[in-house]
Amino acid sequence: MRALGVPTPRVFGVDATRSRAPFAWQALERINAPDLNHWHKQGTLDVLRTAFAIGAAVASWQQLTFPGFGPLHGDAALQGWHAHYADYHHLQLERHLDFLVARQFLTDAHGRELLAAIKDHDSLLHLDSGVFVHKDLALWNVLGSTDRIAAFIDFDDAISGDVMDDLSLLACFHDTAFVRHAFEGYQSLRALPPDAMRRFWLHLMRNMIVKSVIRVGAGYFERDSGFFNWRQRLGREPARVHAGAFDDGTAGFAQRQPARDTFEALKSALAGRTGACMRRPLRRLPACRPKPLLHPAKGSGPMPA
Repeated sequence: MRALGVPTPRVFGVDATRSRAPFAWQALERINAPDLNHWHKQGTLDVLRTAFAIGAAVASWQQLTFPGFGPLHGDAALQGWHAHYADYHHLQLERHLDFLVARQFLTDAHGRELLAAIKDHDSLLHLDSGVFVHKDLALWNVLGSTDRIAAFIDFDDAISGDVMDDLSLLACFHDTAFVRHAFEGYQSLRALPPDAMRRFWLHLMRNMIVKSVIRVGAGYFERDSGFFNWRQRLGREPARVHAGAFDDGTAGFAQRQPARDTFEALKSALAGRTGACMRRPLRRLPACRPKPLLHPAKGSGPMPA
């Protein structure tokens, strides 16, 4: 990764065999910098410059390609566990949707419609090989200063997957301007693939489903804003509203109806029913702005992963 120009901590030692200790371990270089979410919550992060740099890093690490898809394994050469990308992409999909319906986060009709929309676009998942995907790309997994990235961290969830997956993960937590600059950073080094935006929307939908399962299961949407703001918990700071993904100022998600609106907008974008925004040149991110899904109504910044 470092040879590709992507800043990461140096690895001093690693052992995943559990032969000498009952756990897997790794010893990494200590990076003397906080995560970028620290600066973002303070309002001092150079957001658009950071987004551009993250997009460029995604393009850089996609030089790594693998046979197979999904979680990586192997000694001499890494490869994905699954022979077909769709098999990985659809893992637990129906179970995830059933869970969200059972918890009344989605209606049964919405669950069926989302499943049908994803299955209808299976052709977008026919890949010959996979690229390296961080799979947990967010500001809290990037270390640095207000205007410089020192290191990307937390590659535990990395997979062999689709070129649009990491960019779609950014859209789970950031607004249109951030994602557009990430696209521009990506395109400064690598061209977008065929059907880039449809693949982007498809992966954003799948990632939104996964993130929703995590947050509903953890009871995030039943907690008040103090849970997401340690300064407020200590009585040092009032709650602030944070705008969510693809939104230009609307308060973040706190109730179930905006979630349904978000998935409806994603489903329409995937199907190409969003008017002129889907016909824009691929170098520009479509200006479709579903309501935010992953942020509490009151909070100081992006929620933890």
